Amino acid sequence: MACDKSKHTYRFGESEIGLRPISDHRLSAGYENYRLQYLSSPGETNGLLLTLNVQTYDYRSNAKGIGIKVLIHDQNDPIFIKESGFAVMPGRKALVSVIKKQVVTSPPPHGTPCRRSDTNVKYSKTLCMSDCKEEYIVANCKCQMLHQRVSI
Repeated sequence: MACDKSKHTYRFGESEIGLRPISDHRLSAGYENYRLQYLSSPGETNGLLLTLNVQTYDYRSNAKGIGIKVLIHDQNDPIFIKESGFAVMPGRKALVSVIKKQVVTSPPPHGTPCRRSDTNVKYSKTLCMSDCKEEYIVANCKCQMLHQRVSI
């Protein structure tokens, strides 16, 4: 996979350690007119190698944790980094193997297209759980975060 600098985005957000820059490093895989790359053999010398500077000196002394969170997902899926992914401690090496698994439902009338009716976002179990949680909070507490899609 080739790293595409134009696809890197940076934003500030609230995390468990306070206000910190949150990086979203996207790798160009499957973009239009871009051939997907596959590995034929496993191992440490094959595949993607990243070296990240976590900058531990920028963290508060009472931080709950320091490190990075990795989430590998389909480029069309919504990103739920808090609910998914895995954490890597600074100063450690992580060897990760990934296998894509796809679940295909039966066509109507037995199954339904897995898409939200109000958007063209591909539906997933994680998105469904997030929507249910948001709808429950709105219905019972009459409050919501600014980013939530549910209307009161």
